[in-house]
Amino acid sequence: MGLLDLLTGAKGLRKPGRVWLGGKSLEEILQAHQRFHLGQPGGARADLTEADLSQADLRGRDLTGAILVRCKLRDADLRGAKLGSADLTDADLRGVDLRNCDLTETRLERANLS
Repeated sequence: MGLLDLLTGAKGLRKPGRVWLGGKSLEEILQAHQRFHLGQPGGARADLTEADLSQADLRGRDLTGAILVRCKLRDADLRGAKLGSADLTDADLRGVDLRNCDLTETRLERANLS
């Protein structure tokens, strides 16, 4: 395994701490979302509208109720992720691994699942 593999994770996946969105790492956004979901102080719902999360490693992450409208998730790994009540309207989910995901009441209108 080379240095690039160590930085990005297996199969070229991007680790959340290495994905930056609006001055914050995806890891920080996911941690704040977790606090929001648990009703803890300092929480904030993850609004990832139009974010490019292509090839992101989101295995097992809790994205319950997250806003992922028009999000680019192409070839991301979402195995075991919790996406219940998340809004994935118009999201690009081509090549995404959704095995064992919780998709209860997830909005998938016009999402590309090919």
